[in-house]
Amino acid sequence: MSVRFLNNNSVNNTDVVAKSFPIGAIPTTPWVRNPSWSPCEANSGDNRVRGLYAVFPSGANFIAMTVAGAYTVNYGDGTTTNYGSGVQANYEYDYANANLVGTEAPVTFTDAGDLVTRTAHGYTDGMRVQFFNITTTTGIVNAQFYFVINSTANTFQVSATEGGSALALTNDGTGQLLPYRIATVTITPQGGSNLTSIDFFIKHTQTNLQAYCTGWLDLAFASSTITSLTLGGSTTIFNNYIERVRLNQLGSITSLFNVFNNMSELQNVEISNTISTLTSVGNMFAGCTSLKTVPLFNTASVSNMGAMFSDCRSLQTVPLFNTASVNSINIMFQNCNSLETVPLFNTAAVTNMTSMFSGCTSLKTVPIFNTAAVTNMTSMFSGCSSLQSVPLFNTAIVTNMSSMFQNCVALQSVPLFNTAAVTNMSTMFSGCTSLQSAPLFNTAIVTNMSSMFSTCRALQSVPLFNTVAVTNMSSMFQNCSSLQTVPLFNTAAVTNMSTMFSGCSSLSSLPALVTTAVTSSSNFGSMFNACPSLAKIEAKNFRFTFDVLNCKLSRTSLQEIYTNLPTTASAQVITVTGNYGVDTATTKSVTTTAQSTVVPMANTTGMVVGQFVTGTRTGITSGISVTSDVTANTLTLTAHGLTDGKQISFATLGTTTGITAWTIYFVVGATANTFQVALTAGGAAIDLTGTNGTLTARYPSFITSIITNVSVTLDTPTATTGTTTLTFRTLNSSEALLKNWTVTF
Repeated sequence: MSVRFLNNNSVNNTDVVAKSFPIGAIPTTPWVRNPSWSPCEANSGDNRVRGLYAVFPSGANFIAMTVAGAYTVNYGDGTTTNYGSGVQANYEYDYANANLVGTEAPVTFTDAGDLVTRTAHGYTDGMRVQFFNITTTTGIVNAQFYFVINSTANTFQVSATEGGSALALTNDGTGQLLPYRIATVTITPQGGSNLTSIDFFIKHTQTNLQAYCTGWLDLAFASSTITSLTLGGSTTIFNNYIERVRLNQLGSITSLFNVFNNMSELQNVEISNTISTLTSVGNMFAGCTSLKTVPLFNTASVSNMGAMFSDCRSLQTVPLFNTASVNSINIMFQNCNSLETVPLFNTAAVTNMTSMFSGCTSLKTVPIFNTAAVTNMTSMFSGCSSLQSVPLFNTAIVTNMSSMFQNCVALQSVPLFNTAAVTNMSTMFSGCTSLQSAPLFNTAIVTNMSSMFSTCRALQSVPLFNTVAVTNMSSMFQNCSSLQTVPLFNTAAVTNMSTMFSGCSSLSSLPALVTTAVTSSSNFGSMFNACPSLAKIEAKNFRFTFDVLNCKLSRTSLQEIYTNLPTTASAQVITVTGNYGVDTATTKSVTTTAQSTVVPMANTTGMVVGQFVTGTRTGITSGISVTSDVTANTLTLTAHGLTDGKQISFATLGTTTGITAWTIYFVVGATANTFQVALTAGGAAIDLTGTNGTLTARYPSFITSIITNVSVTLDTPTATTGTTTLTFRTLNSSEALLKNWTVTF
């Protein structure tokens, strides 16, 4: 026998007691009704409801219900009460009630022969039993499981293991097979009335009684006038311990929606085929975690099977229901962990298959359902970790395939579905760690591909999808550790690329993806995190802060990125830490003189001709004021030291127009104290407009010569006089700095 625990709150909600329920047969075998239970019958024509209710010695045995139609409740302990239609029945059992004595299945233990004796006990060899309130006899432990052996009509022995040796019992004694007594409850209509609605999901009205579990064990219904039935739920009271429910004659009922919801010990359901009026069975068995099988009942008129078996974690098979009228089967088998196959249901009318098999970790195959009317397949197979393949469903009008195969870790390939109507493919294959390739789906109207292939660790390549309408590619290839290349997708409309290639450890290069529609730094950040093989990025028009940490970028590749960066009015940051092209910086504390190219330096160790110089008091970092003459189209700075062809940009423009801040220009027409600027080296001077004013110019400096341990000479003068720390690198990041980017090494 299996065991369960019932938390039955006391009146003041301070004494929560755990109870052990012996239940039928070994869990791996088909359900067998507990032989120690009293009979519980309600057959066609009985016009009644009958149920078994566990009554515990600790008290707090509350029972409540509401019935439509004047009704009578025989509580099975000598008390019978009449109630008006819709009036809530509230009752509390007394364990000591004389009418209940003996229903706890008492037994005697006999030392001689090591026997357990109970007349017509009903147990057979191999079944599990427990004993409670053991007196005198030793060699057997209270509430411990044992296996029945050597059973006869009125006696049996017990073993610690199935088929093992009989336990040696010492001293004669007594005990019981159940930790509770059983009240047989009978509900019947009063004269001239009919039972039309029954609700057992009702909390007793006792003051301060909080949420609690009821003691229902077995229920049988037989009334052709019942149109509404409520048993399961999970908010105030819990009918989690019912093992069997029989619906023998409910000829007028139209809905069993939610009827067994969260009845975690339900193992056997019998439904008469005379019930032909059902239209909804949605959520019917949801949360019935012990249920292994269900009967074939009449579903010819049913239109809703949504979540019918959701969270039935022990369900192994289902019959071939008549589903000709069903239009919704979303979440039907969600988290049915033990389900391996399903029959070929008639799904011609079904429009929604959302999460139909989500979490079915044992499901290996599915038949080729008729999906011609289906529009939504969101999460249809999400979490089906044993699924290796799926058939070519008709997906001509499906619009949503988001998360359809998420975390299908055994899935290696999928057929070329018709995706002409699909707009959402987000997380479609996320977590499919065995997927090696994807077909060239029609993605002409898809707008969302976020996380589409996230964590597809075996994926090596992807086809050139039509992405003209896509706006979201965030995390699209995140953690695709085998992906080596990607095609040049059309990303003109994409607004979010955050973490798009993060964790692509084999990715070696990226084409020049258009990023002009990206809307913010948060939609662009961490795009290349943990891409150690990435050696080339065509970073054209990357307008927001991003990083290329710990990639495989050379100095040339990094400088190519700087060249391709756009001008930005709002300062942005590029982080290049961990790339082999980033040389070790040399820093020196020096004293500079304004407009001088010579920097005294007592120690020139580490200095190399051609190094790029940054730091306060340099033109690239601090900038320098120049004045404009819009008539002569010149800029004036006494002894500026700039030569034609030198790159320069302007952080501020004052009242001068005709040029743009943070745009790289080239010095032309340089004299000792004036110069002009052009858009290209040696090009025509730009016509300055507006009024004469003061601008802040920025220009790079490079080492042109070194006098060992005396000084270094720069190609452009320093900006100001004073003591400062300068940084010297072989890596030239000037083009980024001139465009208002901060480079973090």
